[in-house]
Amino acid sequence: MRLRGRIAPRSLDPTRPCFPDTTTAGGLSAHPATPRFPTAADADADADADADADAGPICPAPVGHDEDGDTVDDACDNCPTWHNPTQADADHDGLGDACEAAGNPGLLSGIEAFDAFWAGGPTTTWSWDTDGGTWTAAPDVVTGSSAPAGHNRWLDLAASSPYAVEVRFVPAGSERADRNYAGVLVGVQSGYFWFCAFEWDSRTLAFWRFSGGTYVNRVAGTGGTVEATSRARDLERRIRVTWDGASLRCSFDNAAGESTEFSYAVPSGDRWSLDGSGGMRVYNETAEFRSFVLYR
Repeated sequence: MRLRGRIAPRSLDPTRPCFPDTTTAGGLSAHPATPRFPTAADADADADADADADAGPICPAPVGHDEDGDTVDDACDNCPTWHNPTQADADHDGLGDACEAAGNPGLLSGIEAFDAFWAGGPTTTWSWDTDGGTWTAAPDVVTGSSAPAGHNRWLDLAASSPYAVEVRFVPAGSERADRNYAGVLVGVQSGYFWFCAFEWDSRTLAFWRFSGGTYVNRVAGTGGTVEATSRARDLERRIRVTWDGASLRCSFDNAAGESTEFSYAVPSGDRWSLDGSGGMRVYNETAEFRSFVLYR
């Protein structure tokens, strides 16, 4: 695996689920999503692996934590936030099949940065920046909160096409009046950024862009809800944004098995603005972010 920076999690928590395709987006280019949360078949595969002493690779320098609960230590997991006990890697690029770009497994080839928000992790060449709000670190999570406007936390490690940025999060506390957004930040530059966010009240997903001034502008979104409105706030969700140099793809999953993806063809004159940093955003919302991954 091509890996430049990885932070290990704080404590062992094999019960945390990781991310089966049901819904599709309306009005835009929609794509089937790849299964992400463990299924009964995954449990059977884990049992088989446990029964076979020769199953799976030996990790030479384990950190003692398995973020996705697939029996592979994070230090050696080729998809540390995706449940993949067999570590399948069909193209042998070091990035597991479970977390390759959907429909284009050759697009990405490694993990540039993985952060499970462990303050005692190994030293890296990058750090986090914020532009306001509150961002509180605790074992295995960073809680972001902002009201009534929006604020960001981003990695000071710039990326250019192709890349993907992914976060796992849980909306925290009670919902607030008006709209409540949490999601993935990409293309952070001076005066510019893009993000794909989940809106709690409408249960929708959309791409937004900030290009200076006071307001962010919605550029594309799903044609309907991405999950049942009965889902509780404490359900874990995941958003991943993939940039291939021409189109943005936003993928959504939750622990109930609902998922969707949609794409936005970025105008050629705006594509330069997607070269930048990735991170997390909250807008009139509080969310516990459980992991961050930058794929290249």
